[in-house]
Amino acid sequence: MEETTMQEAVVPREKKKVGFFALLTFGLILLLPVLRIPSVIFPLDFTKATLALIVVAVLFGMFFVRGVRSGVFRFRWSPLIIATWVVPLVYLVSAVFSSAPSMSFFGYQLEIDTFGFMVLLAALVTALALTLERENLPGAFSAFLFGAWIVFAFQAMQVFLHTPFPFAALSDSTANLIGRWNDLGVFAGLVASLTLFAYPSMRLKPRGKVLAAITFAVALFFMMLSNLVEVWALFGLIALTFSLTVIGELKRSRVSSLMTVRAALPLIGLVASIVFVFWGSSLAAPLQNALGVASLEVRPSVGATISIVEEVYKDHLFTGSGPNTFAAEWLLYRPDGVLSTVFWNTSFNVGSGTIPTAFATGGIIVALGWIIFTLLSLYTAFLALTAAPVDARSYTFSILSGLGFLYLLIMHYVYAPGEALTLLMGVFLALFIVSLTGTPLVKEVAFKSGENPRRRSIMFVVAALVIIVSVGAVYGVSRTYASVLFHGRAIQVANNGDLDRSATLLKTALTLRDQDRYLRTGALIAIAQLNAIVQNNDATDTALAAFQEKLTMAIKYTNDAVTKNPRSFENQLVRASVYAAVVPLGVEGGAENAITALENARPLSPKSPEIDYRLAQINTTLSANQLAQENLKAAIAKKPNYTDAILLLARIELAQGNLTDAIDSVKSAVYFEPQNPVLLYQ
Repeated sequence: MEETTMQEAVVPREKKKVGFFALLTFGLILLLPVLRIPSVIFPLDFTKATLALIVVAVLFGMFFVRGVRSGVFRFRWSPLIIATWVVPLVYLVSAVFSSAPSMSFFGYQLEIDTFGFMVLLAALVTALALTLERENLPGAFSAFLFGAWIVFAFQAMQVFLHTPFPFAALSDSTANLIGRWNDLGVFAGLVASLTLFAYPSMRLKPRGKVLAAITFAVALFFMMLSNLVEVWALFGLIALTFSLTVIGELKRSRVSSLMTVRAALPLIGLVASIVFVFWGSSLAAPLQNALGVASLEVRPSVGATISIVEEVYKDHLFTGSGPNTFAAEWLLYRPDGVLSTVFWNTSFNVGSGTIPTAFATGGIIVALGWIIFTLLSLYTAFLALTAAPVDARSYTFSILSGLGFLYLLIMHYVYAPGEALTLLMGVFLALFIVSLTGTPLVKEVAFKSGENPRRRSIMFVVAALVIIVSVGAVYGVSRTYASVLFHGRAIQVANNGDLDRSATLLKTALTLRDQDRYLRTGALIAIAQLNAIVQNNDATDTALAAFQEKLTMAIKYTNDAVTKNPRSFENQLVRASVYAAVVPLGVEGGAENAITALENARPLSPKSPEIDYRLAQINTTLSANQLAQENLKAAIAKKPNYTDAILLLARIELAQGNLTDAIDSVKSAVYFEPQNPVLLYQ
């Protein structure tokens, strides 16, 4: 009699009615990768985070209301849930001592490296772990697979039909439903990895096997298009593991040929991974160019990220600089070699990976939190593999959910995925916990009130607090989301030339959520209004009063921005821009205040040549050519290929009659940009 493996012995289950909690969870799992509002003013990542928050709030609310009505709170207890809440706890400690608390607690849009997002992630894991049942696991994975098909079908239309959707946000072939182009590659790697296990381990009908094979092939195709080496390396490791496992099973089953259908997919995945890890760039580039999906995503290298960590730890070893402050630390400590690249003035918000970034911004305490969480996750996964399962189906879904969770967790170490993938990591962790229900790894605990009035009062208080916090969180995030929409619309309207309406929209955004980036936008709109007044050549008292009003408003915006986030290099530069805009008009104090703002910005980015260049522009306007030349030489010393500074130096030297020096300056600019026709003409 042929031996039946644990994975194959799927015990049929009695069909049960799918409850409200399960349906809500299925909807979340389906929509997390799929949801995208096709408008540039709707933030993709923040939209997905808002969806997750609303679902979590509803799940918690309904869970505790049901508990109060029944008189029983049923909880699942697992060390993984406790470890999940350790992460936001250490983020809280780091945020309290942050150099920019507003950025560390909630950021602009609940960015991943913030205390608020970590609370959302832990709450998502907890809510799903409390409300789902083992019987819901097939439906959860079906929802995920259906969402994956939608993602791939949409992207196939984007690529092969050349962006058929009439929306500006989808006008590029790399625009997708997940996030950035590389995020799509990470998602495709996740789907391919899960298919590798599901195909040989689940008793699929012939149509199911064909569908699984097609899904695997499509996922591989999009992995090739994105060609992220970290995805190929991790997927290759997974494919190697499954190849060895399947080959071992075939040997034990005395199968003569190893090239069976069960072994084919892992071996194909392994070969593809090896090929693309070593020769991916040369193989993927022609395909990307032919389909118009060539995309460049730049982030700091591992070495550069480690150097930032070392510098931050010199002054803030325990709590770091504060969550979500990597951009400020990058400007302070970026490697000198970056200045010679086209990304010299790029302020990176993350390092080589999400978790390494947290090591820098959160200090030792956050690093330990992530390490404890990771080690406990790996240990639990090992125990889940070796422990006696409740039944074959639960064991299969334990491996599926654990594989999905660990894949995404590792990707957060080597890459910086968007919020959709981070939330999916939380979803897979919750499914993993649910799949272990009934084993020693997950305990079910019931808190019953019975006829005890004290216990019933405790249940009412707990339920009320949870509901109040949930409603408050949804309200706060909704206000922030609305402010983002008004801010985006204000920028759109300003670009179309309607500055007055743009200013009105911006005021609404500031009323909803006071953020320093909104204040910077307000200052820039006010500068544009100033320029419009000047261009009208209107010297009436009304025009002068309007000019003074807009100038005062611009100054107030920049002062408020600097006060709100004094570590922002951009805030200081915009303040300098406001004063520099009125220097040619001879406004008293304009030049002095602009120079002061630039000098205040220098400690925030000491290696930046932009400050010296802007000082040179101001001194040129004031006819202080000697000072301007000194500023430009300082800028060029920091960045020898700074062509704007080289050309301004050439113009000053030409104005002073130094023709030979001017020619030499232009020649050096042409050396750095030999294909620039403007430089050749000059």
